[in-house]
Amino acid sequence: MKLASAAVALLSSTLPVVTVAQECLLGSFTLEFDGECTAAKVLETYTEQVYEAAGATATSCTTSAEDDLNAKLAAAGIADASELCDQVYATQHKVPFTAAANRGTDLHFEQMFYN
Repeated sequence: MKLASAAVALLSSTLPVVTVAQECLLGSFTLEFDGECTAAKVLETYTEQVYEAAGATATSCTTSAEDDLNAKLAAAGIADASELCDQVYATQHKVPFTAAANRGTDLHFEQMFYN
């Protein structure tokens, strides 16, 4: 799952210009991962792809990745990573199963479904 469009839009549209003191990282970021969006997966992905990226945090930073992420979410008015996942899922385009076959002209869906 790529949280770029929905999550970053949610965070960037609601983050104040003034930075929160607990945050070690400033600026926008994109989280990419496969599978279901869960609080644990968001934290794991944030830690690996953003917080622990080379040169991402200053050596003087004493805030953990979890606290840094929670500060960003709080600044955006989001209670926790679970709520972030709920908002991402709520903003995704939904295609009813009955319309799934209408998504292309190559009959790939029909072939996969009926074979």
